Amino acid sequence: MNPITKSTLTVVACLSVMQLCAQAKDNFSDQYLAYRSSGNSEVIRLKNISDKPIVIFAGPKDELNNPKPRQKTYEARSTNTIYVSMNEVVCIINEQEKPVSCEDVKAGIVEMEVTANGNKIVARE
Repeated sequence: MNPITKSTLTVVACLSVMQLCAQAKDNFSDQYLAYRSSGNSEVIRLKNISDKPIVIFAGPKDELNNPKPRQKTYEARSTNTIYVSMNEVVCIINEQEKPVSCEDVKAGIVEMEVTANGNKIVARE
C-alpha cells in the first residue's frame, strides 16, 4: 500500500472513530438529561475523605432493612457520583449491614462527604 493511500485510510478511520465517540457522548448526554428531568432525581457528588474504603447505601429508607442490593463500596480518598431520588437517604453501612450515619436527599444538596474518621456523612448545598 502506498503512503498516500495509507494516510487517507488512517484519516478516514480517525474521523469515523471521532464520529462514533461524538454519537456516544450525545446518547449519554440525552440519557443523563432524561434522568435529570424525570422529576425528582438528583446527581450528588460523594466524597470519601477517610483513609479507608466505605460502604454506602443510597436508596429509599424502607430498604435499609436489606441494604445489600443498593450498597456499593467507595475507595478511600475518592470522589464519586451517585444517582438518587428526592427523599431517599445516603448512609454509611457497617460490617453488620446496619446504617452508621445517614443524610436525607433534599433539593439543593449537591455533595455529601464522608468525614475523615469514616463514621459520619455530611450533606452540603
